[in-house]
Amino acid sequence: MPTPADFAAARKRLERAQRVLLLTHLGPDSDAIGSLLGVAHLLTAIGKTVVSACVDPAPEYTRFLPGIETLTRDPSGAFDLVMSLDAADLGRLGALGPRYQSEIQIVIDHHFTNPGFGAINLIDPQAASTAELVAAHVADLGLTLNASAAECLLAGIVGDTQGFRTASTTPATLGIAQQLVTAGADLSRTIDLSLHTRSYAAIRLWGEGLSRLKLQDGIAWAVLPMAARRAAGYGGNGDADLINLLSTVREARAVVMLTERADGRVKVSWRSRVGINVGALAATFGGGGHAQAAGAEVDGPLEEAEKRILAATRQILA
Repeated sequence: MPTPADFAAARKRLERAQRVLLLTHLGPDSDAIGSLLGVAHLLTAIGKTVVSACVDPAPEYTRFLPGIETLTRDPSGAFDLVMSLDAADLGRLGALGPRYQSEIQIVIDHHFTNPGFGAINLIDPQAASTAELVAAHVADLGLTLNASAAECLLAGIVGDTQGFRTASTTPATLGIAQQLVTAGADLSRTIDLSLHTRSYAAIRLWGEGLSRLKLQDGIAWAVLPMAARRAAGYGGNGDADLINLLSTVREARAVVMLTERADGRVKVSWRSRVGINVGALAATFGGGGHAQAAGAEVDGPLEEAEKRILAATRQILA
């Protein structure tokens, strides 16, 4: 848990910095993009030059957020402060991790698997999202909330809590969301665009995944090969959040989504019922996350990855 001294130290570094690089994890979700852009708006408001970077493009359901057009996959130039947001470990930053490893001064995250890879580590697993952690400590970091930052941070909270439905949602989460709405964020619009609105291609991708859905031994799982993404006309790298739909399967104690990437590796997402720690399972594959929601990337081919992942998932259920 970060201490007041940790936030004070981070505040001093932010005050001294002029050109700041913000990083988030590959295969970004609402919390990754929301916290990244939220901090960018907070820092820009106090005169900092900010570059926001991620090795993968933002998912379509975050493209309504202000500042999304500034996201880059290849930052350039010198920075006097580098921050990592919502990345459970250095590897989750993809190629940008090794590139900036020695320069990462501040890590802000809420994953319990995060080992702390920055000079200052603001890691709080009790926060429902990294966006919630940022919003709760805006003043501690010497910053002032504005409408654009509030909109992005609210999207991060809504996404990671699935509209305030996950077990990680607390009274503090709801109170912070209220503060963000008061600051100018639109709750109904954020929920609609983050959770309930999808492109035609994304819905077709869901169809491809659902046609491959299986249920056995308390595990519901589906695979998305590259051919399925091409058939759907879906240009993104992920599963268009199909994993969250699969997690509603009543008979499943754990849910797994395997998505083949263009480089041949396989993105794995897990969801589970309370009491089944898929975060610890993901860590054994070099990933991480939460007890009931986690992810990792593993080597292909897809068929072999499917066998390995299902065998390991069956073991934790047993």
